[in-house]
Amino acid sequence: MLSRKHLKNRKGFTLIELIVVIVVIGIMSATMLPKIMGAPSRARDSGRIHDLSNLAVALQQYYTDKGAYPLVAGCLNPAGAVTTAAGLLKTGEYFDASTFPKDPITANVLTVNSVSCTGQYYYKPLTRNGITAQAFALFADVENDGMANMTVNTCMTSVTSIEGATVCQGSAGTNVDEAAIYMMLGGL
Repeated sequence: MLSRKHLKNRKGFTLIELIVVIVVIGIMSATMLPKIMGAPSRARDSGRIHDLSNLAVALQQYYTDKGAYPLVAGCLNPAGAVTTAAGLLKTGEYFDASTFPKDPITANVLTVNSVSCTGQYYYKPLTRNGITAQAFALFADVENDGMANMTVNTCMTSVTSIEGATVCQGSAGTNVDEAAIYMMLGGL
């Protein structure tokens, strides 16, 4: 047992103790940092998918009221004209401007069919059983490839019917604009 005199003369940690603590902190940092650094983008991607779900519910309500989905494909811009899908959803009181879903990063650009949607999602009406606007596809640009269910390629531009969209889901390919997209189909 250390005497009182020895306790008073001890003035800090030994070099070995400091090295052990630094090594332990370094190991913990190396294992935790990648998980922590990816959390914000995964949270934004989860928000995007949740937004698409909310849009799908509103589109289903629109379909119930009108018997078809909005006819015009394009960006879901909350400030859109009444002729756009977003404008129709706002006019029908499914959303208002303050609650209309939009990309968590306002500068995020989603390019579909040569249309660039900045800070917005993309909507496309689809044909089902030969009838126009009886189904739809919603697209969001995700930051993490693991959250995507498709990659952009020419298949995306050819999505015109439920049959084509189903084939396209999970397809492989590349495009200079986007690498990973989350697509949600509705009206099946």
